[in-house]
Amino acid sequence: MRLTIGLLVLSTFAAAQSFDLKGDVPTPKTFSAADLQKLPRNSATVQLSGTKVKYEGVSLVDLFKAAGLLFDEATKPTNLIRYVVVQGTDKYRVVFAVPEFDPSLTNKLVILADTKDGKPPLFR
Repeated sequence: MRLTIGLLVLSTFAAAQSFDLKGDVPTPKTFSAADLQKLPRNSATVQLSGTKVKYEGVSLVDLFKAAGLLFDEATKPTNLIRYVVVQGTDKYRVVFAVPEFDPSLTNKLVILADTKDGKPPLFR
């Protein structure tokens, strides 16, 4: 079984210091950097232009669970029609279907990376 890790890097997290997970979740929540540090951590090392870079962060499934979203047989039919919109402070948006993250439907792990080589990501 092959594990694929996806990265969603919080390029604006350093400036904002928090983000909201809201909408059709039982417990909408604002996450701070301290909140992320309390959740289980995951890492991925990738090659970027011939250089190894290590990203660390929290799995999106763990974030969703912290907001009360369940991934079980009873909620699977409802989750199949749910989606996630990720929006940066620059208003750029990306849409994902919740089943793309469901551990019972995929072996992929997507993390919300909040560090790059142990430091906050630096992007322009």
